[in-house]
Amino acid sequence: MHEPGTTVTAPRIACLTSETAELCFALGLGDQVVGRSAFCTRPDAVKRVPVVSGFTEVRLDRLAEVAPDIVLAFSDMQADACRQLVAAGHTVLALNQRTLAETLQAIRWVGGLLDRRDAAESLVGAMQRRIDEVRSRAEELPVVPRVYFEEWDAPLIAGIGWVSELITLAGGVDVFSHLADRRSAPERVVESADVVAAAPDIMLASWCGKPFRPEQVRARPGWEAIPAVRDGAMYPLPGEEVLAPGLSLVDGLERIHRIVAEWAAKRGT
Repeated sequence: MHEPGTTVTAPRIACLTSETAELCFALGLGDQVVGRSAFCTRPDAVKRVPVVSGFTEVRLDRLAEVAPDIVLAFSDMQADACRQLVAAGHTVLALNQRTLAETLQAIRWVGGLLDRRDAAESLVGAMQRRIDEVRSRAEELPVVPRVYFEEWDAPLIAGIGWVSELITLAGGVDVFSHLADRRSAPERVVESADVVAAAPDIMLASWCGKPFRPEQVRARPGWEAIPAVRDGAMYPLPGEEVLAPGLSLVDGLERIHRIVAEWAAKRGT
């Protein structure tokens, strides 16, 4: 941390989430990232940065060693960590985006704060072009599948807002879209019977870092009647592409579209 009264021209940055770390590197600030969460994996260069936190817990002793000028955090799940950081004298920017529009705005905010406004706008523009390209291709699909996204398996948790948007943009219909505006995971818990009744054609899953186990899904009572389970249309997705609301969401969007387009091609002829 810089001495009081000095001008910070190249702030030292600690990133407590993967999307903020990826963004800082994309903005050309990788050399200024001095601390990261253990869950930060993109780009590969970030793995050389000292780990100062998990996702909900931060090591104040390790953070003191790297002495950041600013800490970038995300969501209400890091509220306690942010409270500790502020109490310890750190400057914290806590973002809380839940939709694609909010994600693009968050990129702009970080870029502006770190004096990389033009670079941030360029990244947002590139993301928007890729989003528009997928939307255009999705509009040409001959059939539209019903899609269930599972964020966690015990209890069953449906997709957050931006995931629901990705499914729609990719050419699918989110079977639990009515839950998409629920900002916390407990508000998106669904019953097994509800999934069976929804009869999704495709199941997408990203279990917050835990490996997806399709055999466990097939063993759930009554799930053999679900088209996605019956037909083997169950697909794991990398968490960094769908659970981290940042630059990589467009990678997730393109991946989901490939899955949807392949399904549609087989059934639209």
